Amino acid sequence: MGIEARNNDTSTKPSLEQQLDKAEAAVLRGRQSTNQLHIWWRKYLFFLSLLMLFFSFHQAKKPGEECMKAAQIVNQEIIQQSSIFVKDSVVEIMGLIMVGLLSSFLYRSGPMKLSDPSYVFATVLVPLQIVAFFNNRKMICKDLAVSEANEISPGLDRPFPISLVFHTVVTLSCGFMKYQMDARNKDVQAVRDMRKDLADARQVRKNNKQGQKKISSKRSSRGQIGDSKKKK
Repeated sequence: MGIEARNNDTSTKPSLEQQLDKAEAAVLRGRQSTNQLHIWWRKYLFFLSLLMLFFSFHQAKKPGEECMKAAQIVNQEIIQQSSIFVKDSVVEIMGLIMVGLLSSFLYRSGPMKLSDPSYVFATVLVPLQIVAFFNNRKMICKDLAVSEANEISPGLDRPFPISLVFHTVVTLSCGFMKYQMDARNKDVQAVRDMRKDLADARQVRKNNKQGQKKISSKRSSRGQIGDSKKKK
């Protein structure tokens, strides 16, 4: 009875191969769920980029409006000089372009790679926008102030570009998602390496058994030859 119970216990225990199958299925499910979560998060970032485009467009309009109010322009010829207003909106225009590039980057399917051209061009604009922002902290038309005889009131403080904040969010999200997928891929690879090591160990054990059988057969054959010689 005791031997039969022990045999039943060993038969109910899963083999190492079955345990590896369960482990591989679990890590594959984890990787798939992580990938699905990243897809949803990427869609959320894309819709957020559309909202950022709206706010960036609003920020791009603000310097020109403040320039018109501060200078109190009534001369139609000066109003037609759009370069004066565009020059004071360089920070906001770069932000609008940056958000548009990030939106294109998020809209594409496939893995999010930081080497994507849209993301690279958006990143190139980051230092340029920061330098332009700190060199133009006030929203005021400098060229117009020089050309006008009357003094104009000091401009308003320029708000911090929302595009830089959104670029930081996208960069951190991409880095975190890459870290998660790398961890999941390492788990899958670890289970597959264990399976390969198990197969190699079994092959080595099989080869050793075959070698031992050959050695034992040679020894037995030598023994039989020796016995036959003694009989003679």
